[in-house]
Amino acid sequence: MPRIAKITSNKSDEAYQRDRTDNLKQANEQLGLLSLKPPTHLKSYARTLWKVLTPALNKTGYVTTIDSTTVEALCINYQMLREAY
Repeated sequence: MPRIAKITSNKSDEAYQRDRTDNLKQANEQLGLLSLKPPTHLKSYARTLWKVLTPALNKTGYVTTIDSTTVEALCINYQMLREAY
């Protein structure tokens, strides 16, 4: 099993790891950020979680529009958990 690439900008880590992180951020800039407005079909807890998560995820620079379905699935599952509880 291959080793997972380390994503870091810490000065104490290896230079090649920091370079890889910078390259990833530059590539992601071309893809665009997640929309701050939640999809219309999200309701209640899912909608609220989307509004809280997306600004934080956009700030990291690692999450892009390609990841929107994953974030959406997380929000839906969170809502289902809350409703079930």
